[in-house]
Amino acid sequence: MRLGDLPSLETAQALAVPVPERSTAYQQACAAAAAIEARFPGSVPGLDAYLVGGHSRRQDQADAFIVALWGELRPPRRRPARTQPRRLRPLKETPPHNDSLLTPAGAPYRNPDRPKEILRDYSCACGNPRLFTAVQAQVTSGNTKSCRCLQRQAKRQWRAPLSRAETRAVREWARQQGIDVGTSGQIADRVVASWHLHRAGRLDVLGADGLVDERRVRQWAQRDGVHLGARGRVTSGAWLAYAAHCLGPDDSDITAKRQQQVRTTVQESLFELNRPESSRTRSGPFTL
Repeated sequence: MRLGDLPSLETAQALAVPVPERSTAYQQACAAAAAIEARFPGSVPGLDAYLVGGHSRRQDQADAFIVALWGELRPPRRRPARTQPRRLRPLKETPPHNDSLLTPAGAPYRNPDRPKEILRDYSCACGNPRLFTAVQAQVTSGNTKSCRCLQRQAKRQWRAPLSRAETRAVREWARQQGIDVGTSGQIADRVVASWHLHRAGRLDVLGADGLVDERRVRQWAQRDGVHLGARGRVTSGAWLAYAAHCLGPDDSDITAKRQQQVRTTVQESLFELNRPESSRTRSGPFTL
């Protein structure tokens, strides 16, 4: 019994028994015993019981015999030597995502450090004169939408402040609802929006966990054209905007904060537009 691509036996007494390459020792023994029984009927006593047993016997002795005879138990699989260099697949140009600010500025090329990664140079609509290099697949899927200008703009976005009394009230309400908000630090806008709605009695838009139903926010954002984050993520401003939408103009608290946020954003944008061209920031599009 031999396994692998070994030289043929130059003897008339040899009995060739073909077996699958990854067959177990028991399967090899059954094939050899069946071949011997076919050539010499009745020469293998107890063959039927061995075939029905389902497991090998004295495998350690068989392995020692194979190693002593052939030098190794299972020779490594021989692979044909490559005669020609590996041919890389041609690169395919894919367009950016529909919501992307990036425009291709050249053909895709392979990353010299990671040949499997396809890179491409892009120009951003924010006005950045430098080309931005990104993974083409990330731009096509929408994971990368700008030259990081949208990320910087989101960090500068004005957030309605909470007074100390409101912060304590939100934390106390969150503890009563079983929502983990910690003992210090910034409170998530989803929790703040849920607190406003719960205080106004709008329990119909809150989920079983006491928070704003994310599915409702997504549906409202798609219907009213509210911008969401990457991969449909609900941004911090969307939570408060949805709460203001549900409360209506009668609630003077959160609606006034939203109006103040819009006025502040417009003032910053007008100030930016009135500055000289050489001193304008080029971090991203303005939100009016």
